[in-house]
Amino acid sequence: MAQFCMGSMLFWDIPVGMMSNGMGNNTIMHLHHIGFFCVAAISIGLFSPDGMPLGAASYAPFFFGCIELSSIPLQIVDLFHPKRSPDWYEYSKNSKFLCSLNDVCRTLFALSFLVVRGMMWPYVIGTGAIPDYWETSVKYPQYVIPCRIMVTMAFSFTILQSYWAILVLKQIIKIVMGKNNDEKKKE
Repeated sequence: MAQFCMGSMLFWDIPVGMMSNGMGNNTIMHLHHIGFFCVAAISIGLFSPDGMPLGAASYAPFFFGCIELSSIPLQIVDLFHPKRSPDWYEYSKNSKFLCSLNDVCRTLFALSFLVVRGMMWPYVIGTGAIPDYWETSVKYPQYVIPCRIMVTMAFSFTILQSYWAILVLKQIIKIVMGKNNDEKKKE
């Protein structure tokens, strides 16, 4: 799983993200993808002195699998985003099915993101990943550099996930408070 994620970062997300207008100059997203590549590389043992995978068996299914569940509906939402895909956005406005699909995917994305990345992520990081990598770096000095990189990345990604969760919550609050409906009526 980590190999697949590493390859997708190296051969798709990083180069396409840097060349496309969709991500533009989104430095945070570029750093996220580069960091994700490093985490996947360490997980499969690329930066270990003896090639020992660090965390691939225990954490890869969660961080490279479950976490990405929210990305599935996000792809549909991004496809119909008025700024990222104005042509698709205009096309979708004329289809009840596509409008409904977009609304359902927005809801699924928000719920899955908040549950998996907003709640489960910090729990697994705080109670499992950081303590495990820290303990490994203390017990086995040959792994201190990759393990400390993983601790740093885990902490950094947790801050990033929390930031994104706050943005998702703000969007939900806007919708619940009716600000989005007021804007739609003005169009």
